[in-house]
Amino acid sequence: MALADRDVDTAVVTWSLCSMADALAALREVKRVLKPDATLIFVEHGLSPDLSVQAWQNRINPIWRRVAGGCNLNRRIDQVIRGAGFAIS
Repeated sequence: MALADRDVDTAVVTWSLCSMADALAALREVKRVLKPDATLIFVEHGLSPDLSVQAWQNRINPIWRRVAGGCNLNRRIDQVIRGAGFAIS
C-alpha cells in the first residue's frame, strides 16, 4: 500500500543518506508523507566541521565510496536535510 500525503507522524533515517544516489529526492519523499507537525529522527555521519578532518575525508572519499557501497564520508548531510525542507533542532 502506498502512503498518501501527510499520513505519517515520525520518520527515522539511520546511516543511509551518505550512500543514496539522490538523498535529497529521498528526503523530499519523506517530507511528502509526513504530517505537517511530524518529526524526522536521523543518525548520520557527514562532512566534519573540523577542517583537518575534512581534508582527510575529501582525500579518502573516492576510494571509500568504491569499497563501502557508495558511502560518502564528505556529504553535507545537514544541507541535504535542510534542502528537503526540514529544520534541524
